[in-house]
Amino acid sequence: MDDAALSALVAEHSKADPHTREGIEAVLALGNILKNEPEFSAPGTIVTGRGAYGWLPQFAAQKMFSLVRSGRGADAAVAWLRKVPSITKGSGGAVKLLYGVQCASPVALTDDIVLLPYGKLPPSSMLDWIVREHERANESPVVHGFTVAPSAALFRAGVVDPILRDASADWQNQPPATWFNDLDDAARLLALIPKAIPREAAHWFHYDDPDVALLGQFGLTRQGIELQPTMVTAPVEVTAAAIAGVFSAYRQLKKGDIQRVNLALERMIRSRCQFVSGNRAIDLAIALEVLFMNADRDEHSYKIS
Repeated sequence: MDDAALSALVAEHSKADPHTREGIEAVLALGNILKNEPEFSAPGTIVTGRGAYGWLPQFAAQKMFSLVRSGRGADAAVAWLRKVPSITKGSGGAVKLLYGVQCASPVALTDDIVLLPYGKLPPSSMLDWIVREHERANESPVVHGFTVAPSAALFRAGVVDPILRDASADWQNQPPATWFNDLDDAARLLALIPKAIPREAAHWFHYDDPDVALLGQFGLTRQGIELQPTMVTAPVEVTAAAIAGVFSAYRQLKKGDIQRVNLALERMIRSRCQFVSGNRAIDLAIALEVLFMNADRDEHSYKIS
């Protein structure tokens, strides 16, 4: 189909309200039209950071409608679709947005991971949505209390190459998925700051180019924790001096020791979320047991038990 005819169809179908049944049917209808376009001649997987989705006509239709509704128009939506095969890579960075910690200025945890103040993240539709979500929560008459906005973010700059991969490719053990594993480690290590409760608000991969972001971003991902800390507690300040050398020392540990340290840190974070002091003590005791109780440390095991 030529671009002018496709643009006319996109403009017509995009008039439907996306929150209605008609809006869903419009996406499916446009997807059915797009399936014969050359951009879908070969199956592929779009790596979105820690996840992936199939490069399918209905997903393209949804993204094209979002372009039209954002004001760029149907012609721009068709131009974006034609551009997709030439999008081979994208620069940006892995983002892990955090509650519970803050910093006055960027703090380098490693050569490639930095803790940023919330307001220093590069602007994006993902970040805008997070801001609006907290505003909506605090304005809602059915929400009791006050939802504190995220206070900092871990950021790992990088280039995703390629973005579009073979459907059978092992993308889960390659960047950018592995970069988020590093951010998880960094967040746990922030718990070594006294009283800090580093908790994830969301994570995503930020792309500098909006057209690449439209292809490579597909929703927010959140990792919840079992217990929610009180939201009236102010975020704990993280300084470069307090965290210097921690991540490099962590990376030098043996695999088994890393696993024990991770579990101990998770229990320590959990203890700080407890309201009952006895429960806090139990979680801290488990953290100590994880670190010291094994076949080579019988004396420690006896003392702790």
